[in-house]
Amino acid sequence: KMMKNSTIIRDGVASEELMLVGAVYNIEDGSLDWVGPHPEQEKIVGSTLHVHNWREAPYSRKSMLPSSPDARAIIDRLQAGNKRFVEQDELHGVHENPSIVHDVEPDTILIGSSNLRVPYEDVFDSKPGQVLVQQCMGNIAGHAGGAMFASVEFAVARFAPKVLIVVGHTGDEVVSAALQQVSGAKLPGKSMRHVLDQVVPSC
Repeated sequence: KMMKNSTIIRDGVASEELMLVGAVYNIEDGSLDWVGPHPEQEKIVGSTLHVHNWREAPYSRKSMLPSSPDARAIIDRLQAGNKRFVEQDELHGVHENPSIVHDVEPDTILIGSSNLRVPYEDVFDSKPGQVLVQQCMGNIAGHAGGAMFASVEFAVARFAPKVLIVVGHTGDEVVSAALQQVSGAKLPGKSMRHVLDQVVPSC
């Protein structure tokens, strides 16, 4: 939906200046399962993408090989940071002085669920300011024209990140509720339904 509804994000992906990927955080062991870009990303943006080649079919993964050297370096850094987090080995980010955040421009924007009990910066062992995090229930970007969606577009336009990552997690209560809706559960209240309506199509 972000690519379909946002010219800013779609143009960034089409020009390969922005890599849009997904990942799932395992709440049991802290590891990340990198699921790659949308399987129909080239169709959505209307052009052939070298970045897209590392995942060329739905639910069929290949090694992550983004064509942008900057995106590749960032993905490598995020993967290495998560490995340190899982192993609790020589963590870097937690030892940094938060005051340096004003001197750092984020190179990654992350959309994640607000009901994850672990700070995303810790999950990637990132230094303060490297990752700009936007959290909401269901790790959704909101709807076109809404404040959450506009916030993501503003961040992309302002910081020109090389990576935009959407992170879900195992045991997500919103996903469970969406699956219950698909199975015919009673409709929830208006605010909950607004979130679930954006998750149900993926169920």
